[in-house]
Amino acid sequence: MAIVKRGDRGLKPGVIYALSRILFMVLEFNEKENSPTDT
Repeated sequence: MAIVKRGDRGLKPGVIYALSRILFMVLEFNEKENSPTDT
């Protein structure tokens, strides 16, 4: 249980960081795709 808790504690920030990075990339890509003429 303690090992799982410690692992979850270490994993959560990394997962949140990875998800936010992916989300940002997806949003940027969608903006470029939806309006290529817009800068």
